[in-house]
Amino acid sequence: MRDHAHPRQRPEEQLPSSVYCTVTLARVLAMPKNAQVIVRYGPYSSIGLSVEHRTYRLEGLLAVLAEDGHQVLLEKIEDWNVVELMVNGEVVFRCNIKDLEFGGSGKLDPLCREARTAVLNAY
Repeated sequence: MRDHAHPRQRPEEQLPSSVYCTVTLARVLAMPKNAQVIVRYGPYSSIGLSVEHRTYRLEGLLAVLAEDGHQVLLEKIEDWNVVELMVNGEVVFRCNIKDLEFGGSGKLDPLCREARTAVLNAY
């Protein structure tokens, strides 16, 4: 049964305004745009060439992450055809490196958009 003499207050009305502003600001600051992202990538074969670690297919992904202001570190791994994005020690995105578009800005590559979203949602 609700007490109509004391209508329910929203959470921000229950706290002093200075406390609510601090909580809101802390929530905004907890989602840094310039996070450190580790891009782990494995070797792959390209058009009959030998299996090697190459970054050509990472160019669009790196551009998208850099555009958001993220600090990106590249790390070679031994798993063939794999790209993983790690944020705060957790893998937030994984795909086959051959599925990324070769070169370019990454803006039209759906996997780059998906990776960007995964990084932003990691916070």
